[in-house]
Amino acid sequence: MNAQTPPSAGSGYTANVTGHAPPGYGTVTPWVISRDTARLIDFVRDAFDAEELARFPDPDGRIGHAEVRIGNSVVMMFDSWPGWPATPGFLRLYVADADQSYQRAMAARGHVGYGGDRAVLR
Repeated sequence: MNAQTPPSAGSGYTANVTGHAPPGYGTVTPWVISRDTARLIDFVRDAFDAEELARFPDPDGRIGHAEVRIGNSVVMMFDSWPGWPATPGFLRLYVADADQSYQRAMAARGHVGYGGDRAVLR
């Protein structure tokens, strides 16, 4: 394992401490299984300025693989298959302005599950 000095916040640099992750990816990358990945991509784009990196639909139109970048983190996602149980996914986002991010998420059709200085959006 390579020991590297952590980057400063907001530098846009992702430290690769193992040497195995591709450039621009962290050691751990979340992977979300969704019933409507296209809508999820739209939501994170509108609410959190996510940048769509990849989208690969299968012949039936389901998204077999997609990637977005939110800040300096990549989130992978794909559509679940019929008959699969719901698979909860949780992402913690660190934002500069929580109130503004909350308002943008609500404007992007987010649903609040918990208030205060933290919000669970569905």
